[in-house]
Amino acid sequence: QVAVLPVAEAHAKYAQETVAKLKQENIRAINLPEDETLGKRIREVKLKKIPYFIVIGDAEKKAKKLTVEDRDGKKQTLTLPALIKKLKSEID
Repeated sequence: QVAVLPVAEAHAKYAQETVAKLKQENIRAINLPEDETLGKRIREVKLKKIPYFIVIGDAEKKAKKLTVEDRDGKKQTLTLPALIKKLKSEID
């Protein structure tokens, strides 16, 4: 499962597109809109024990890459196809 967290409203569209593409690949994904602060949303993801979360900000939107953090706190910057490949390899 993946949670997608847009930093601000300007990143919401890219976040929604990302969630839609993950769902197309049968990967459970949720979008946590910017109703709360980013810190509170990250805390919520960790409390729910969601394995991965993606923070989408200006840099990610511009580069069309995703900063992915796992439950252990390891961060990676990947393209969406690379993330899908990684997640599918873990699912299978």
